[in-house]
Amino acid sequence: DHMTTPPGANDWDITDGSWSLASEPSQQDLFSASAPYNFGHFNDSEITKDLNDIDSAKSENPTYRKAAFVKYQEDMNKKAYVVPTNFSLSYTPVNKRVVGMTLDYGAMDTWSEIGVSSAKLATK
Repeated sequence: DHMTTPPGANDWDITDGSWSLASEPSQQDLFSASAPYNFGHFNDSEITKDLNDIDSAKSENPTYRKAAFVKYQEDMNKKAYVVPTNFSLSYTPVNKRVVGMTLDYGAMDTWSEIGVSSAKLATK
């Protein structure tokens, strides 16, 4: 099973997988050497350093973290490890009678706050 066990050097050329991102932009769960979603089993010391830098204590400073991400992105682009083959958007249509609805990543109680302002169905 090559999704969890690294293949031999001549076992494959390309793998295709997909995932969705969380609100936390850390890439550790996707591209670190032991990441569960690192399907290609990519391992590079420079990328590992970049990933650790992004999540370091110094990165609590937003300016520092942004610079760390820029360096990481430049290094990933040089190595061309990931080639995007698809992209999707997610949308949630909500009509005007819905109240308390938010898609804010920080909202922890959305489903206890959501409701409708009228028993009458919206017509437009």
